[in-house]
Amino acid sequence: MNRDKVILSIVVAAYNSENTIRRCIDSILNQKFTDFELIIVNDGSTDNTPVICAEYERRDSRVKVISQVNMGLISARKSGVENSCGNVIGFVDSDDWIDSNMYQELIHIYNKYNCQLVSSGIFREFEDDRYTEEYVDNYSEGLYCNIREQIYPSMLWNDECSDYGVYCTLVNKIYKKSILLD
Repeated sequence: MNRDKVILSIVVAAYNSENTIRRCIDSILNQKFTDFELIIVNDGSTDNTPVICAEYERRDSRVKVISQVNMGLISARKSGVENSCGNVIGFVDSDDWIDSNMYQELIHIYNKYNCQLVSSGIFREFEDDRYTEEYVDNYSEGLYCNIREQIYPSMLWNDECSDYGVYCTLVNKIYKKSILLD
């Protein structure tokens, strides 16, 4: 893979995820959008997570594994961003899986509007498969100003993000890399 041409870097922080990481990685590698790298940050796992991740790294040139001592989720994500090649960043948790056309649709909107952030709805599927919950951000499609000053602080400090209607998870969003590094 030519990392100079990577548009999107997808960061997965993994800690003791041997039971969920395969589904997560497979859902990312099966994306219709293909100009991405997958950076898996093994955050000091003590189970078979490192072995599973290394297997994917050997099989697919888009996969890059970074191993570090356990420093927590934020540190693992930061490490992934700092080692990324893409100008756009997406995050997926190791116990999540994503729809095969998610990044194709998000990147289309990102390019169309030259956005700093693009968000979509999300489904939560529970382990016992009894039901799923759908969460859809309450924003209308379009361009918004003062994201850094108004929306980001709300996402950080307001559990429901009700002021702006943004569901507080990273998995359903892509970010312009430069705003994450500022």
